[in-house]
Amino acid sequence: DEAAEDAEAAQYDESDDYGDAAEYDGADAEPEPEPEPVSPAERRRRRVAQIEVTPIDTDTMDIEI
Repeated sequence: DEAAEDAEAAQYDESDDYGDAAEYDGADAEPEPEPEPVSPAERRRRRVAQIEVTPIDTDTMDIEI
């Protein structure tokens, strides 16, 4: 079986996993724009909004009563 696995591995070409992205170095990519300045109040509001919508997985919690 090992010989069959080795033959299969030899046929496998890893470059197919990544396609063109493996050869792309990003040198001609546009720089990311600077983020807009955010006030502390807006940051707090966003953080609270994120906390409010974060689901709690009660199936994995250990709750002692």
